[in-house]
Amino acid sequence: MSPEHVSTLTDGRVIVDGRNCLDADAWRAAGWTYYGMGRP
Repeated sequence: MSPEHVSTLTDGRVIVDGRNCLDADAWRAAGWTYYGMGRP
């Protein structure tokens, strides 16, 4: 699913990527606050 699509399903925009499998730049560009485990 794209970050834009997920935005239509949720009220908040915070994502925690525990496996570092998401594209951090794409999620941030879609307006999400992105936290990746072990990433700055």
